[in-house]
Amino acid sequence: MILPEQGHLIRIFIGENDQHEGMPLYEWIVREAREQGLAGATVLRGLEGFGAHSRLHTAKVLRLSSDLPIVVEIVDTR
Repeated sequence: MILPEQGHLIRIFIGENDQHEGMPLYEWIVREAREQGLAGATVLRGLEGFGAHSRLHTAKVLRLSSDLPIVVEIVDTR
C-alpha cells in the first residue's frame, strides 16, 4: 500500500511473554492492525534490553532469557 500522504510510525515496546487472551501480545497487535486496515506492521525481537524493573533480558547462551524485548512498529497515516 502506498500512503497518500506522509506516514507516521507507532512504536510499541513489550516483552516476549506478554499475552492478550492467551495469544502472544505482539501477534494480537499485528492481527488487529491488519484488521483495522493499517498500512503495515513489523515485529522486531531484541537481543538484549531492560525495562521498568532494570532486570536484564538477553539472548546470550549463558544467560538465556525467555522474555526478550519485542518492538512492534506500525505505519499508517495520522
